[in-house]
Amino acid sequence: MMRSSNPFLKNNQFAQPSAQLHERMSLEGVANRCGMLLIVVLFFAAMTWMI
Repeated sequence: MMRSSNPFLKNNQFAQPSAQLHERMSLEGVANRCGMLLIVVLFFAAMTWMI
């Protein structure tokens, strides 16, 4: 590994996860988020098309 003065790139940073997750992703949650993202993208695409 290259030497770096960046504290995040130290070897011990990759040993343990830095964030503890409290919830797991569910298929329903992923589908809901994808659907909301699709609606937002389509809305802004329609607005751009009208301009």
